[in-house]
Amino acid sequence: MLAVADGLGLERPVLVGQSLGGHTALLAAAAHPGRFAGVVLVEAAAGVSPGAPEEIGSMLAAWPLPFPERASAVRFFGGGPLGEAWADGLERRADGWWPRFDAEVMVAALAENAVRDRWDDWAGSAHCPALLLLGQHGIVPAADADRMLTLRPDAHAASLPGAGHDLHLERPAELHRLVAEFLHGLPD
Repeated sequence: MLAVADGLGLERPVLVGQSLGGHTALLAAAAHPGRFAGVVLVEAAAGVSPGAPEEIGSMLAAWPLPFPERASAVRFFGGGPLGEAWADGLERRADGWWPRFDAEVMVAALAENAVRDRWDDWAGSAHCPALLLLGQHGIVPAADADRMLTLRPDAHAASLPGAGHDLHLERPAELHRLVAEFLHGLPD
């Protein structure tokens, strides 16, 4: 993350991360005080989720792979913009449509994150303005969100009614509006 920011000549960028990307943004903000102008965590929290890798692994294992055609994948993923977006993450191979990622690698990447809490990192990132964005039906427990706001009462937060974990896919315009408002409120 630092190498990309440096390569682009970004002196104090704002980090925006969704889910695992939000955890990465949080860790970067905590580890590099003063380097980032702000951090936006979308459906990411500081608590642990020990069962998450198994749940995600089971969900991925239940996909009827390969999908015979892209349209069947769109339907499987719920149709509409959300189904289209998930289907965009597939690639066409000779025998059908497959994920562009390895499910075992995805689950393994989540393993440490699921059992190591980030409360100290969250509290230690107080030098960095923060926005916490959650879906009403997302994966972040209300108790974790409440604790985050107790530890960092300066943080801004919003919950999007009716939304789940994929705010960027389900409510892109509202997500954009909230992030833009946060950016406009940052000190120069």
